[in-house]
Amino acid sequence: GYGLRPGVSPYPDYSQPSHDQAYKVVRLLEQHHGVEEVMPPRMADLDRTGCGDVPNILDALLRTYISTQCNVDASNAALQSLRRVYGVRNGSPDWYAVLQGSPEQLRDALKSCGMQMMKARNILRTLRMVWDDEQERQTTPEADGDLSKGDRDHEKQYDNVMIGFLDYIHSVDDSYEAMEKMLQFPGMGIKVTACVALFSMGRPVFAVDTHVDRLCKYLGWVPDEKTAKPKLTAERVFAHCDVRLPGDTKYKLHQLFWKHGRECFRCKEKTTPASTEWSMVKCPIEHLVDR
Repeated sequence: GYGLRPGVSPYPDYSQPSHDQAYKVVRLLEQHHGVEEVMPPRMADLDRTGCGDVPNILDALLRTYISTQCNVDASNAALQSLRRVYGVRNGSPDWYAVLQGSPEQLRDALKSCGMQMMKARNILRTLRMVWDDEQERQTTPEADGDLSKGDRDHEKQYDNVMIGFLDYIHSVDDSYEAMEKMLQFPGMGIKVTACVALFSMGRPVFAVDTHVDRLCKYLGWVPDEKTAKPKLTAERVFAHCDVRLPGDTKYKLHQLFWKHGRECFRCKEKTTPASTEWSMVKCPIEHLVDR
């Protein structure tokens, strides 16, 4: 696995970010972008994948996975394509119908979001694991070796409730333990499972996407990429900052870094210091960053 060690940073001697630094950045970015209130998961939306902010964990996991390594428009287009190809159940694409279909059909439905063959394979393997685990948990043969009529009826209804098969993870108190349960599924890495823990489960977990990763580096919240030992990865940025940051800043910082990293010309991924636009922009954390 990823070796998630609760409360242990891969850079234990690196003392940033401090709580004061975290609260200061929240304050400055909220003054600029508006206050970020912690939002409960919404009803599932058929037009946007989101980032794990739906109530059912299986749905949150798959939507977030689809959105990895592609932009918002492309992942939303993939979700809308799934809806057209497989139909809708419980307010989301019909994941049971996806499970019954072929890898090629799923690959074609996901083509807008890139890496579609790998994503199709991992989604189908995840759905199969989830289905088999639930069958094992639910169908216990009666003494005569046959399923009771009630169980048979229940089995027929499984496809209707498949979206809720992972919802038992909501009751796992320890957030890292909950993430470990999700990490066992193919393709579901730290980024995806942390988003689900933060947005679907409402846990104080510092989910790291590409914008968050970049801003943590600009702010000096992790060791320098050239000299960091062990080597700096997105997983280690998560592990370090999740330990260092106060719980009540994690949701706000994720949302603010996501907004700021997309909207601030100076803090965007591809930016040009020599340009006219650069000189016209006022970045609210300019005095704190080293790009």
